[in-house]
Amino acid sequence: KTLSEFKNGRKAWRPTFTGGCTSINGCEMVAHPTLTRCVSGNGCPDAAILPDKIKSVMTQQQKLISVLDVTSLEYRSEIAQLNDLERIYAEVTQ
Repeated sequence: KTLSEFKNGRKAWRPTFTGGCTSINGCEMVAHPTLTRCVSGNGCPDAAILPDKIKSVMTQQQKLISVLDVTSLEYRSEIAQLNDLERIYAEVTQ
């Protein structure tokens, strides 16, 4: 069934930071992308969440944070993103 939906144009695939997107209509979130937009709140029904991809992004996020000035707005923003990723990872791996 799923394969035929792809073949018939009822599903698409686009890789994302958290896995992939199956929307054929594009994404309204692209204009304001964040790492957690696909899964925050109620999430997106077209999101395909892959825990391994989230874990990889978390590792990269930790590396980025390690070189930022701890007093900067960027540091606080990136820490918030990491906290969101950690929460989401915990939710999808339970």
